[in-house]
Amino acid sequence: MKDLTPPWHLPGDVAYRWFEDDPTLAGVRLAALSDEERLRLESFKAARRRHEFMLGRAAARTLLADRLEIDPPDVPLRVAADGGLDVDGTDLHVSISHASRQAVAAVGVRRVGIDLESTIRRSADLHRFVFHPEEIAEFDRLPLDGQSSQILCWALKEAALKARRSGLRYSPRRLRIHLAFDRGEAVLHEEDGSQQWQARFMHRNGLFMAIAYEQRTDGSPPGAP
Repeated sequence: MKDLTPPWHLPGDVAYRWFEDDPTLAGVRLAALSDEERLRLESFKAARRRHEFMLGRAAARTLLADRLEIDPPDVPLRVAADGGLDVDGTDLHVSISHASRQAVAAVGVRRVGIDLESTIRRSADLHRFVFHPEEIAEFDRLPLDGQSSQILCWALKEAALKARRSGLRYSPRRLRIHLAFDRGEAVLHEEDGSQQWQARFMHRNGLFMAIAYEQRTDGSPPGAP
């Protein structure tokens, strides 16, 4: 499918960074990592895993460094007990994803999650795991083939699951998507109505990227700074 870059914007506290594969920048990106991350990098046997880990952490660290006005290796980023990432001593939330030798990171004062998914062929029954039965008709109407619709749905739900830091302990089918495809926007409602997530998405370089972030509770409209 063609690239899809709708004219959406993010709230003022939410930002993302997308790093593509560029061998000429490998040294710069490696230098953005902490000493501990460089040691961890060497523990990965697969070259692709090392590369994507480096890209993801470099994207997160440079994004956070801009926000905190410090050098990337000094960003107090650590792996939390739940497997997510914390930025110690700050009120910032961060999320990372990588696929096909590319990586993205998102940061915000509110909870935020980001996902990057390749549109290569997947299991034909992915929809059984991803879709709520009432979502199928909405996604069937999209100007996408069935496979791409499923992957977009998965990217949006995975981003929300990462924002809520539950992973697959919370079933994707319990998140309901309401989509504005032409604007690249979506809203995801949790099944019990306890939480609503705003989302933005695009298609670029053969990948779907989705960002989900919690709706403000101070009465400000979605997208407000």
